[in-house]
Amino acid sequence: MKTLPRFQEDLPVSGLIAKFTTGWKAWFQDIYDALGGWNSTVSGNASLNFPGIPLGSESSLTAALPGAAVGDVVILSPMANVVGIIFFAVITAPSVVTVSAKNFSTDFVDAPSVNFKFIVFQK
Repeated sequence: MKTLPRFQEDLPVSGLIAKFTTGWKAWFQDIYDALGGWNSTVSGNASLNFPGIPLGSESSLTAALPGAAVGDVVILSPMANVVGIIFFAVITAPSVVTVSAKNFSTDFVDAPSVNFKFIVFQK
């Protein structure tokens, strides 16, 4: 049996039948759990103005998101495209979302103020 992490392990196929390994079974279970099983959602908006970010660095800011709890799943959508920057979010405290901006470009990026929409899934 292979012990590689998921996605580094080929899905074994015998003829036309796939044989699922432990890693692949866990991955499909994660997808199933993510697509269902939440009891409620919380949504909100925030406008954040990140300072200039050197290449290869990241910066984080927080915003109030009433009703969000640590461990909830959060999806964020920036309402503007900032070239070279990828945004991600985590609920870091009750009713607080931390948004990070990672500079993947080849230069310093001074992003304008960006409006974000958040959706939080709660179990």
